[in-house]
Amino acid sequence: PMTGSELEFYLVRETYQDAWNRRYEGLTPSVPYILDYHVLASTYDEGLLRQIRNGMHGAGMRVESSKGEWGLGQHEVNVKYSEVLDMADNHALLKQGMKEIADRVGVSVTFMDKPHHGQAGSSCHIHLSLRKDGRNAFAERPGDTAILIDGAANTGTYNNQVSAMPQLDSLTHRVWGEAGRRVACEVRGGDEGAAASVGFDACF
Repeated sequence: PMTGSELEFYLVRETYQDAWNRRYEGLTPSVPYILDYHVLASTYDEGLLRQIRNGMHGAGMRVESSKGEWGLGQHEVNVKYSEVLDMADNHALLKQGMKEIADRVGVSVTFMDKPHHGQAGSSCHIHLSLRKDGRNAFAERPGDTAILIDGAANTGTYNNQVSAMPQLDSLTHRVWGEAGRRVACEVRGGDEGAAASVGFDACF
């Protein structure tokens, strides 16, 4: 299967050392209001995001897009689909690269699932495309939606549990569904001649 990784993160104006000195309290979000689909606000952080996209290109991967997310100073970065093992390597490299670039700029990023109670949590969406001869690889009939896995790719950590806030569209159910932001495994597509995409909401 081909796999895509979608990482959400918070960006704050303090350096990693400053955040440590402040015991990670009272940190300043890069943008003081919700960024989701806000074209202007996302450009406030474009200086860093462009360096991330270009830097990761230099490391051999293709960042397809970056956009603002629901939290204050929250963004996401989407990496182009690739084979599963390649994506796993790229995923780890992307997180490390983003931290190094942020440090060089004098800010910091965190992929922590829930750095702020009452703000949207950050997750990692893992997208899988399962296809054979241009069609859904597991459908019995044209148009069927096939389920490969019905588990959740998340851990039972405390931080994961406090992220379960239905009003913030966080992962609250370890079930699959054809649509919905609160299920662990979301299946999209599956029309005749098209491949289904299976998305996992992962909180580590």
